[in-house]
Amino acid sequence: MSIPGARERVAITELLARGAWALDTGDAAGFARCFAADAELVDYGVEPAESARGRDEIGAFAARRHAEAGFRRQHHFGQIVFESEGLSRVDRWRLCTYVFVVECRPEPPHAVAWAGYYADVVLLAGTEWRLRTRHIRPWAGPVLARFESP
Repeated sequence: MSIPGARERVAITELLARGAWALDTGDAAGFARCFAADAELVDYGVEPAESARGRDEIGAFAARRHAEAGFRRQHHFGQIVFESEGLSRVDRWRLCTYVFVVECRPEPPHAVAWAGYYADVVLLAGTEWRLRTRHIRPWAGPVLARFESP
């Protein structure tokens, strides 16, 4: 099993953090810059699923979220699993990342509004890491296939 070196791991984690910060602070263009020019984003956490392709559409996706009444969210992520995209590839990684979203109300208590995971592919574009694909998935369905249904 191949895993990224410390430098790559830190750079990729920084990419994810910058994306979350941009999304949560109303910077749709900054969020879009975290993606490759031809990237794809699919949000399976909404019904029906919403998709965007390319930076312009991904920026518009973020802007639509920002326009939602009372958008005051923090996207928290952690426990990133790195999987290689091929034995000799060090410029592309598949990630599975735990995510939860906190609704930050004007006054505490703040509430966890959503839990799920990102299924991402990141790639090295020149000297910068970028998201190639992001699939936003709820913590339900196939990921829990090994458990009995409630």
